[in-house]
Amino acid sequence: MLLSEVLEIYLRTHVLRPVTQVTYRKKIRRFLDFMGCDKPMEAFVEDDFIQYRDHILEEGCAVTFNNYRRHLIMLFNFAEAKGLSTTNKMNTIGGAPVPRRPPKIVSTVELKIVIEKISARDGPNGRDGKFWCRPHWFWAALLKTFFYTGMRYNQLASLRWGDIDFQKQLIRLTSEGSKTHREWSIPLPFQIYQDLLEVRRRHLGITETSETDPRARVFNISLYNE
Repeated sequence: MLLSEVLEIYLRTHVLRPVTQVTYRKKIRRFLDFMGCDKPMEAFVEDDFIQYRDHILEEGCAVTFNNYRRHLIMLFNFAEAKGLSTTNKMNTIGGAPVPRRPPKIVSTVELKIVIEKISARDGPNGRDGKFWCRPHWFWAALLKTFFYTGMRYNQLASLRWGDIDFQKQLIRLTSEGSKTHREWSIPLPFQIYQDLLEVRRRHLGITETSETDPRARVFNISLYNE
């Protein structure tokens, strides 16, 4: 059975988020593009994976290759378990060693300074100057929401107006943006209350509506690009 066919069977038999399905297709497509064609699972030999590993490491890094390797191993293991393939040569290819570097951390003081500068309404961040963080009110609200809620990037990106209850002062973190597929609510910090109201006011002005669509994303910069 062709690798691409096994991929589609895997995606149909597993409950995966749409973004995860897209990720699998992209990674398998890149591997097949490198190979030059789609092939039956048994037709792949160890040297195919070695050449692919070297190719990825030349262009990227160990983390990138290990990520691709995990997806391929998952697919080959699935094919073997389902009797769709009798060989799994991908398991013989070890992961690439990842250098241990100090974590990239922005201190609380530094982050507060950045937020204050972006929030400034005059000078290089204001209407009269030229600054990359425009509109300043949007990026200030986004950074402050990150800082005061501690939510992950995917949770912030998937945050919708229906997830914010201004009356009860709660923010619902949905399973859509959760790494563990869980959903829960957190308090709406008072430090970002007015900022989110400002984003909402601007959103209503752009969309010319009296109420925000609960399905609309809160932080959609494309609405405010000048």
